[in-house]
Amino acid sequence: MKRLSISRVLLIAALCCLGLTEIGCGPYFNLFFNARKSFNEAEGQRKRSPNQRTGGRQQYEIAIDKAQRVVEDHPNSKYYDDALYILGVSYFFTDRYSAADRRLRELLANFPESEYVPEARFYLAKAKLELGDTEEANSLFAEILNDSESRTDRAAAAIALGYYHQDERNFSTARGYFQAVRDSLGSAEQKREAQLAIADGYRDAFDYNEALGAYLQVLGLDPTTREEYIALFNAADAAYRVLRVDDGQAYLKQLIDDERYFDSLSTLRLKLGEGYEIDQDMIRAEETYSQLATTTTNVNLQAEAWYRMGLIAQFDFDDLEQAEEYYDKAVAASRGSEAGREALKLATDIGKIEQYRLIELDTGATREQIDRVTNNQFLLAELYWFGLDNEDTAIIEMRYLVDSLPVGTVTPQAIVALADMVREHESDTATADSLLRRVVREFPRDDVVADALEQLGLKDTPSDTGYGAWYQRQAERWLIDTDEPDSARWYYQKMAELFPETEYAAVGELGLIWVEDQFNHPGDSTILFAYQAWLDSNSNATMARDVRSLLLGSGFRSQTPTREDLVEASEDASIVGEFDDPTFGEIDDTGIIDYGQQFAALFISPDGDTIVQYDEEPTQIDREFEFPVEAVSIRQDDFQLWFQIKLDFTARVVETRLLVPTESDALNARATETVASMTFDPIIAQQQASFYDVPESPSGGRWFVYQYIIVKPEQYR
Repeated sequence: MKRLSISRVLLIAALCCLGLTEIGCGPYFNLFFNARKSFNEAEGQRKRSPNQRTGGRQQYEIAIDKAQRVVEDHPNSKYYDDALYILGVSYFFTDRYSAADRRLRELLANFPESEYVPEARFYLAKAKLELGDTEEANSLFAEILNDSESRTDRAAAAIALGYYHQDERNFSTARGYFQAVRDSLGSAEQKREAQLAIADGYRDAFDYNEALGAYLQVLGLDPTTREEYIALFNAADAAYRVLRVDDGQAYLKQLIDDERYFDSLSTLRLKLGEGYEIDQDMIRAEETYSQLATTTTNVNLQAEAWYRMGLIAQFDFDDLEQAEEYYDKAVAASRGSEAGREALKLATDIGKIEQYRLIELDTGATREQIDRVTNNQFLLAELYWFGLDNEDTAIIEMRYLVDSLPVGTVTPQAIVALADMVREHESDTATADSLLRRVVREFPRDDVVADALEQLGLKDTPSDTGYGAWYQRQAERWLIDTDEPDSARWYYQKMAELFPETEYAAVGELGLIWVEDQFNHPGDSTILFAYQAWLDSNSNATMARDVRSLLLGSGFRSQTPTREDLVEASEDASIVGEFDDPTFGEIDDTGIIDYGQQFAALFISPDGDTIVQYDEEPTQIDREFEFPVEAVSIRQDDFQLWFQIKLDFTARVVETRLLVPTESDALNARATETVASMTFDPIIAQQQASFYDVPESPSGGRWFVYQYIIVKPEQYR
């Protein structure tokens, strides 16, 4: 592209100093000179950049500032077209295509005889392409290609059209333009660019044989050092893809042995190791990566080398301990790189093996201990299957759970999972079906029976009965099809009784509440407390969102329940089960308030006062929450704990009471420590207390209800 020649700049300076120019020797000339100087520097930096597009941005910005002042302050200058050209090109290479379009069109319209017209048309066409105006862009390129007397300008237009069609994946059309440049139109530099573009087109079209030949043709066009590197490196990649590994490595070694490419030695060695992997020579691949990892100063390449060594150890040598060591080194080298992030994930998965490792059970093991062991074994098998891609070991571990361990809550699900594994990995349909029939026979009430029956083709047959979904269908049939709420209530009650700790139990309990709401106590607002009590115990259930919407739509959360409301709601034994009278703050021997009393007791402070929920976020947490490994085996991703917290006058938590805990003691303890370390905004706390008339405790401070939500970290799910 055009650069203002030194002779012209010196001539302007001389005329200026002799008083022979109309602009004088003042600020205007300094602006113009500095604009051109910055523009020329930017152009040089850009052309030296790897893609000849991103370099020189800072200098372009300086050129824009100077040239803009020339245009604004000296509109009648004879160098106005120079300034417009600088602005147009600088705007283009700083991604301001609309501004480039405007300034270049101004130059073409007002200065048709300017020396910058050919290049202005070229950059205007490129700006039009970036703006999505492809029709006008192609028209401008065609004009240049057909009308320009300059072969260089015509070649530039053909190259631009070629790139446009290549981006649109019209490879044949693009190749026609590039071949015209290579064979006749272009300068030596343009011919090499066109040949590289032809090779890139074959590669992008996945025709690697043709791409390989095209890249090697560049070597016969007297390439620059950079072009030779690109051609040989990409030729090696194309050779790998057509399994000509020896040829590909020969091209890489040609670059490795050339001292001009010393700075790229690490990248070349990484590519060399990739060839050994393709050739299934894992020993030499590992040696190559090891040499790279221990010698390069590029931390991202270090991470990539350690990561690839980890993959070899894990998937080719089945050495998880060694793989984890390599992954840890990749993370230490560059945690933020893509290789570092992937290595961290795989190292975490391998680390879970110890976490899930089998704990010996004695003959007196409790149900909780059996569930913990079987859950861990299930997670271990799934980890091998999904996380470590080791299907054989996954089947062994799952089969051990199913055949050798005591029956736990997860056992029916494990049998179905094992059936899926042997069907998919071993193509053993007979064994898979046998496992599914075992589920139906031994666990007829488990909620996985429906899936087993469907896979066995037994849906809607006499066998299709007795499990949770069947009871739910019967309840809905009596309720919707025959309008018999009492019969529906019976089936909902059976769901709540027969399928504890499953989704069907939650649906059954909710169905009982809904029947009461719609048929026995329509319009009774106290039923909302039953909905809230259900939601507190089933926050992750499928219907939880609908219940939240119902409560929000009723305005329930905006109202603070009175003591009388809570007594009435908690004493209504006909809603869900039979409850004792509420203790309102007195905890039973287990330390947990019974189901049905939890929500009511939450809003009564230890002093016997009605309190409200505090929804603000803390401004400070002294002890951040860390998810305990003891709770990883719980098959739940979100946990909601409800506290009563006392805030002092600075809005610091000075006392806590966990009234609605989780099933995990470790989770409860960690959450309590975190909540106890919180401090809130004292102004907002005082406003809440005043607005809701929250009384002060006799011992000082005010009690609030606080909900603390825990989300299980992704690596533990």
